[in-house]
Amino acid sequence: MAGGRNRALTPSRRDIEQYLEENPEVAARLVEQRPEIVAAARITRRSHSGPIPAPDTLREYQEVMPGLDERIVRMAESEQAHRHGIDRGILQIVGRGQWLGFVLGLAGLLGGFGFTWLGMEGVGIAAVLSSIALLAGSLFFGRRGRQAVEGDGS
Repeated sequence: MAGGRNRALTPSRRDIEQYLEENPEVAARLVEQRPEIVAAARITRRSHSGPIPAPDTLREYQEVMPGLDERIVRMAESEQAHRHGIDRGILQIVGRGQWLGFVLGLAGLLGGFGFTWLGMEGVGIAAVLSSIALLAGSLFFGRRGRQAVEGDGS
């Protein structure tokens, strides 16, 4: 009960800000008596998104350590080149996999036709139908997988 009573008597930050805006003479008197409050009020927080900081931040880095701004930009460029290299490698692997699937599917079809020509109709038909089913399945599930990935990126 006592905890709830204390909370009710303690004004929120918004209440204090509103009171000081409505009573500027109180704010001025407070600043005269406690100047450290003004220093605390001037502390700001900045944030950015991405590999390169905002231009003001880069200038401040330059003041602290000359050349640091250029190092940060070079680091971001090298990270981007690294990511592009990884993407190229993934695309090469995917392309190789597609060619390998095509070759295996074609081999299954040709093998099935060959077995049928040699008189082993059951084995030949099974090989042809298996190859068609695998190729159609990979096409269907490949499209579904791409759609799921593209849907996640949006």
